Amino acid sequence: FNATRGFPVYQQLLRRLDDGHAEAARRRGRRPGATWGPTPGAPRVLRIDHALTESVHVDDARVVAIPGSDHSALLVDLSPKPGNK
Repeated sequence: FNATRGFPVYQQLLRRLDDGHAEAARRRGRRPGATWGPTPGAPRVLRIDHALTESVHVDDARVVAIPGSDHSALLVDLSPKPGNK
């Protein structure tokens, strides 16, 4: 969904879900990448796309450009959390 960290609905979801994109970035000593720019081709300035998870672990998350779009893709590598299939 499209929301910044400050949106109340995002904060509410984080009570039950993990922000896998942010956690994967932190493990690598990075900040999660921005996914939206004001026009196609413009620099990405906000992170409004997320990988919210519950029973899977985000091993890695990458922001990938999509030509002609104001959004970038969020490509995530997932694995089951221990105890989940």
